Amino acid sequence: MSVVRPRPKQEKFVEEFEKYIIGYKYRHLTKPGITGWAQIMLNTLQILMKLLKSLSVIFGM
Repeated sequence: MSVVRPRPKQEKFVEEFEKYIIGYKYRHLTKPGITGWAQIMLNTLQILMKLLKSLSVIFGM
């Protein structure tokens, strides 16, 4: 497990995202927390490739 913190807010993005994502402004109220190893160590592509491999085994692709 790793300690993480919220991303710093960038006002121009916050204003735009608030138009389309309900409750977006509340993301910046999040306090630092703990997350799992995979979220810190693996990038999105690696996670996607593991998922596709698992699905191919499950569905016999």
